[in-house]
Amino acid sequence: MRFVLKNINKVQEADILLKGLTVIAGENDSGKSTVGKLLFSTIKALADTDVRTDAKRDALLQKHVHSLFSRLPWSLWNKGRSSNLFPLNPDDFVKGMQQASSLKDFLQLRIEAIDADEKVTPRLRSLLLSDIENIRICMEESQNRSAALATEIQYFIESEFMNKICSYHTEGSCVKFCMDEGEAELSYSIRDDQVLKETVQVSDGEYLQDATYVESPLYVHLLDTLLFASTYREMEQGKFFRSMVPIHIKDLASKLDMMKFTLSGQKRLPIAEEVQDVVGGHFSYDAQSRSLCFSKDGLSFSPINIASGIKSFGVIQMLLDTNAINGNKILIWDEPENHLHPRWQIEFAKVLVQLAQSGIPIVISSHSPYFIQGVRYFSVKYRMEKFVNYYLANPSGGLVSMENVSSDLNRIFVKLAEPLNEIMNVDELR
Repeated sequence: MRFVLKNINKVQEADILLKGLTVIAGENDSGKSTVGKLLFSTIKALADTDVRTDAKRDALLQKHVHSLFSRLPWSLWNKGRSSNLFPLNPDDFVKGMQQASSLKDFLQLRIEAIDADEKVTPRLRSLLLSDIENIRICMEESQNRSAALATEIQYFIESEFMNKICSYHTEGSCVKFCMDEGEAELSYSIRDDQVLKETVQVSDGEYLQDATYVESPLYVHLLDTLLFASTYREMEQGKFFRSMVPIHIKDLASKLDMMKFTLSGQKRLPIAEEVQDVVGGHFSYDAQSRSLCFSKDGLSFSPINIASGIKSFGVIQMLLDTNAINGNKILIWDEPENHLHPRWQIEFAKVLVQLAQSGIPIVISSHSPYFIQGVRYFSVKYRMEKFVNYYLANPSGGLVSMENVSSDLNRIFVKLAEPLNEIMNVDELR
């Protein structure tokens, strides 16, 4: 697989190979996380678009049409009915829209009728126009997979990047994701932080089924709060205010919450057993307290009382137990070395290499020489070296380029060791 992006936030260009395990190294604020978040957004948008079937889109269209008709004031209804703009039966409205030679012109006539009615208040006008916009989106999605995909990608961009994704002072941005050469491929362009629907090109074929983005293992003891929070899309559709979180956070929380449906005696993968050996215990769902717990030496502990490092390994164990990651479901982990002692960084690197060896595609961003050397060591030990690619974020005119340094890893270590080297000579200060 391959992921290519240009002019996305701080990233001027990146051409990332996803052959097994991919490591993106660099300092803080160097665009490492941007690559992972956009990869997550692209894969999730592909998967969600395929899940949202025509039947679901038709049901959503009916919902918005009925919402529009329920708001129409009598004055507009009476005028619209006589001119056939708003027929008595909403189904006739849908049929007329489907038969229209131009969807844009069809809806524009209705908008003009709303604007011309003096009895329509500003608030009602806003609601009616919102219904018409939702109808337009549903119609375009039902007629065109690319349009549906563009809408889905836009939702993720708005959630993950707060609708600010294009690099400053650039003409536009572009993204391409492709499976193995000659197979399925998706590409799209972005201008002024908006996905250009006419640029979305998606070929038929089999894509990854899902993506999981891990930003912090600390979410393990915040599951109830995160599950109750809203994503950007839910905030738009909801009637009540709740705290908003990016999609990747609630997505992870939902997957960890699936532990409640796992069976205590179910068969586990060998790598899950190795994770348990490292931390001396395992996470499970306690039906009595209706929450996750960590079991060790016959004792049970609440996640809030467990070391952060243990939670990192626990997230891996739970994602495996719930089948949230496998050969068709990529794992993206942002700076996994956080909260880990150097010894456990190396152990965690070993686990990730073994996961990649089992066929799970993995992308990691890191600024830890301990962790990256761990990946290097175990990829050789487990004969995975040719399936691991390393990239280094290189500053260039205020932006960064992701350079493939797989053949010269010393460049990563020199870069990451610079801060320590600068303060090593204490004798000069005496």
